[in-house]
Amino acid sequence: MSPALATQFAIRAWPWRLPALAVSVIAIALIAGSIAADWEWMSQVSFTLAGPVVGLSWAVLCAASWFHPESGTLSPKARFVGKLPSWLQGALRWYASVFLAFFVLFCAFAWPAFSLSNLWQLAK
Repeated sequence: MSPALATQFAIRAWPWRLPALAVSVIAIALIAGSIAADWEWMSQVSFTLAGPVVGLSWAVLCAASWFHPESGTLSPKARFVGKLPSWLQGALRWYASVFLAFFVLFCAFAWPAFSLSNLWQLAK
């Protein structure tokens, strides 16, 4: 994902940053509740769902807060990044956008695959 694509996504995701935060906090609280209840099966199911639910909502939050053109922390108007040389700003934005793309892929595909294989072992 390029920084320009991340910026376009951030513009659309900006109004959804606080609901994304709320979704991830609620999901973490439910996971903590399932651990506290000491239900092994429910804990495993909640960990399986945690990757996509928590990870993808954090990805929306990070994209919106990093790449928004007016309020993003990696925008040229940002307090800290805006004072850096333009080549360094570009490098930071590219690094963050590639990291965010890999983070989304991991949360959407790798985490559930690893968790489902663990659930399969528990079911045996």
